[in-house]
Amino acid sequence: MPTRPRFTPSCDAGQRLGLSGVGYGFLLTTFAVGGLLGTLIAPRLQRIFEAGALLRAGLVVEVITHTTLAITTEPLVAAAS
Repeated sequence: MPTRPRFTPSCDAGQRLGLSGVGYGFLLTTFAVGGLLGTLIAPRLQRIFEAGALLRAGLVVEVITHTTLAITTEPLVAAAS
């Protein structure tokens, strides 16, 4: 019975972006820092904007982020998205 190749996100992303395991770890760290910063500014945004407007804006940002990550081969672009 043939074995199926195992999907390893770090290997696939590292190859696409030309990153080592450590580089991929730094990339994930930038995503985590962005999430923490978002957590800090979310209450202020909730006071300024209505929930519907924030959800729509969040969806647009998510689409742009996923599109950028899908087409880029540059680590700095991936980290900034």
